[in-house]
Amino acid sequence: MSNIFSEMGFSDPTFETLRNSISGHAIKGDPSSYYGLMMISSVFSRITGQSFNRSNQNTEFDYRKEINDLRKEFSGKQKEFEVAFTRKFHNAALHHELDLLKIQSENMQNLEAFNAFCVTWNKIFELNINTIIGQIKNSTLDDLNKPRLGIAHTPFVDSFFVKKESTSYGQAYNLFCEAFCRKYGALNDINLDWITMWKSDRNCISPKSDAFILHFIMQGLPSIILFPIQKNNKFIIQMATWSLGTMKNNFYFNTMCEIPYTDEIDLDFTLDAIAIIAAFAADCYSSFYCNREATSLNFLQQKGYSNIKLNELLEKQVAKYKDSLDLFQMMGLNTNK
Repeated sequence: MSNIFSEMGFSDPTFETLRNSISGHAIKGDPSSYYGLMMISSVFSRITGQSFNRSNQNTEFDYRKEINDLRKEFSGKQKEFEVAFTRKFHNAALHHELDLLKIQSENMQNLEAFNAFCVTWNKIFELNINTIIGQIKNSTLDDLNKPRLGIAHTPFVDSFFVKKESTSYGQAYNLFCEAFCRKYGALNDINLDWITMWKSDRNCISPKSDAFILHFIMQGLPSIILFPIQKNNKFIIQMATWSLGTMKNNFYFNTMCEIPYTDEIDLDFTLDAIAIIAAFAADCYSSFYCNREATSLNFLQQKGYSNIKLNELLEKQVAKYKDSLDLFQMMGLNTNK
């Protein structure tokens, strides 16, 4: 290229040199000057185009190299991420499997414990566990308006029939509960369907222990369980009761009646005393949990008792109910008198 520019009189192939050279050699009106200019422009365009192409190629090369470097870098990081993710996923899966095994083991232990519990239950109670669970599953709130009354099978209960009628212990419990239903079936706020909860050939030895066992299964069903016993020359009625719910404070156990034992405490006296305690519990349930008018104690008051001790017991339960009702009203709860 330098020879071409030298022959044409240019010392340096730059635009400024070319322009000056063209100005010096061009003759106005001379066609050769025009053709020379065109030839020079063509050569210059070719040279500058080659230079631009080389520059563009260099830029493209640098760009592709940068892209390739980024691709390699990203590819390396992606592989590292995939490895890290796989390890974390594997560890998480192992922890999940371990948790499932622990839950399964706990469920197996609970099932074994529940099976052992069922064995104990079936030795004591006449009620079938599946019957109770089915009742809970199919119950509506209307079905739970009346608490279920159960009378425990205690030696004291058996004594009335075994002594006087030569009845076996297996029959005495059923006869006692039947006598109560005949006398107090008109107590409309109490459900008597499961009154004979214990087996006829099995006595209740520990009231509180048996009450806890019953509550474990029946805590979804409001219940009143009464334990008439004779201990240390005293006639005692203990009560376990619970409302609808599974809270720890839902279970209540207390001694409701304790009077000196005398010969006047016969079958009718015992049935009346049980009815008075059951009526108190039923009225509390009606007022405090169902917001419904309580009628059981009022029914017994209208019935009246000739026995002074029974009247005293009844008035004591009426006063206790009214005190509880006043307390609830002071707390702003909506209850009915």
